[in-house]
Amino acid sequence: LLRLGSHNVRGMAAHLTDLAAIWLQQRLDVVLVQETHMTFFDAAQVAAQLNAACRELCPAHAGYAPVWGLNTTANGSRSAGVAVLARRELLSSGELQWGAEQAFKDPGGRLLVLPLQWGGHQLRLVCACLPNATGQQVDFIQQQLQPAMHAHGSYLLAADFNFVSNLALDRVSTAPGGSQPSTAAAQCFANAFPGMVDVFRYRHPTRRAYTHHSPTSAARLDRWYASAALQPYLWQCSIGDETPSDHRPVVLQLAAIGQQQQRQGPGLLRARVQQVWDDQD
Repeated sequence: LLRLGSHNVRGMAAHLTDLAAIWLQQRLDVVLVQETHMTFFDAAQVAAQLNAACRELCPAHAGYAPVWGLNTTANGSRSAGVAVLARRELLSSGELQWGAEQAFKDPGGRLLVLPLQWGGHQLRLVCACLPNATGQQVDFIQQQLQPAMHAHGSYLLAADFNFVSNLALDRVSTAPGGSQPSTAAAQCFANAFPGMVDVFRYRHPTRRAYTHHSPTSAARLDRWYASAALQPYLWQCSIGDETPSDHRPVVLQLAAIGQQQQRQGPGLLRARVQQVWDDQD
C-alpha cells in the first residue's frame, strides 16, 4: 500500500518539527502540501531542516524529496505555494518514480501536476489550493485545473478546495443566522470532472467529518479525488487528528495493481488490510 497525505500547513518553515512528527506518525510515503508560504530562497533550507527533523525523530528515515510549486508572481512575498514530497527511500530504490522535470507548475503557486509511477500504476498527482472567493474558484477550475487535467490517463487530486461538495454532510455551523454558502464552485467542479470519485465519501458515504475548524464552524474543505479507473485500488481514506495549522491532514491508502479490493464483507476486508500492514511491519 502507498500512503498519501494531503495537508494544508499554512506555512512550512514555522512548523517543520510538528509536521515531520505527524507525517511520520501517519507513515506517509507521499505528502501533497498546500500553503507552503515559501520563496525560492527558502526552499533548500526548508528541505534540509525537514529531513533533519525526520532523522531526529526516526534515524532510519531518510526524509522527503520535494517538488516545489512556488508562487513566483508575488514579488517575494510568502503566499500560497504547493508541493509534493516523497520518501527518499522509495525514490532511490526505484519503487516509486516521478517525473519532476515534467511537472506542471502554476506560477501563482496554487497548482502542481506531477507524473508518478508506483505499484503498476501510471498516474498524475495533482496538488491544488483554490482561492477563497466563489468567482475566483470557478475561474480556477475552468481556466487552470481543467486544462491541467485534460490529458488521457488516471489522476489523484488532493486540494484545499475552500468549498464543500455537500452542504448537508460536509459543513456545520453554530453561528446564528447568516446565509448559506454558494454552491456554484461545487457545481462547476462536478460539471468539469464528472468521472472523479470523492475518495472519503466513496469509503464513508454518510459519515460527518471535517478537515477545517474555526470557532463557529467546521467543514470538509480538504479532499482527495481519484479517476474512476483507480476506484478498485482505493483502500481507505481518513482524516487525521493532529495538525499545527487549522487544517487536518487527509490520508489516502492506494493499493498496487493486483491488490485491488474484492467484493466481500467489511470484516474480511479489514482483516486482509491488517494482514498487509502486519506483513510490512
